[in-house]
Amino acid sequence: IMESKVVSEIKEACRFGRVAVELMKRFKDNSVILPKVYAAYYGFVAPYVLPLHVCYDNLRKGFEVGMSVGDSAAWAFYNSALLIRMALISGNNL
Repeated sequence: IMESKVVSEIKEACRFGRVAVELMKRFKDNSVILPKVYAAYYGFVAPYVLPLHVCYDNLRKGFEVGMSVGDSAAWAFYNSALLIRMALISGNNL
């Protein structure tokens, strides 16, 4: 019973994460929010349901966009920390 609850919570978190990513894409200038959404979704939720290379690529994009926007520099570094974590988990070279 416990396992099915965990799986259903992961599925629900994934659904909310996909909604957040899709809503973010509707804005013309999403450069301020993109690093935050990508860190939350691709750093914590998506690794359970998506291939790790997809998460890795999107965390890199979150880092790059965050660095290009001064207001999001802290979130760029969150993305970079999650990116390093993802590289270690997936076996990528650092």
